[in-house]
Amino acid sequence: MRAFYINLDRRPERRAFMERQFERLGLECERVEGGDGRAMPEAEREKAVSRFRWWCARGYRARDGEIGCALSHQSVYRRMVAEKIPFACILEDDIELSGRFPEMLDAARDFLNAGAAPKVLLIAPYGGRAEPGPADAPFSFSQVRDASAASAYVLNAEAAGRLLEVNTPLHTRQ
Repeated sequence: MRAFYINLDRRPERRAFMERQFERLGLECERVEGGDGRAMPEAEREKAVSRFRWWCARGYRARDGEIGCALSHQSVYRRMVAEKIPFACILEDDIELSGRFPEMLDAARDFLNAGAAPKVLLIAPYGGRAEPGPADAPFSFSQVRDASAASAYVLNAEAAGRLLEVNTPLHTRQ
């Protein structure tokens, strides 16, 4: 399964942290340059987000960092669609990965292979840890129905396309 982690250029220590984890786990993971919403021109930020719909969904004005982060995730979705990547894991650059993470990815791949409907599987909530539990515990997955932030998740190409469709411009909920 392809795996991507999002990292701002100004955070090389997080890049090193993620690369050490991937090396320890024997995984390949591609760095995606994070979009820095604070460095974006105001006109570009305004075009990228429906401020009214964001306010209705979240109850506050979209922060520049949130806009950059969401656009970074969308850049992976666009790649998935354009390159016909069937499913991928997307990670934030500050998540701690357990020793069972490769096994968890294999189980997620098998779950996603079970059907073509759009699917998003949450591995760790925002600010969370990808910790699957005891070594003998089986993995169980359920489809995400409503979420707006995550540190680690897996999705299929159908979900990536649908997320682009319903959340452009950004607003976090339909």
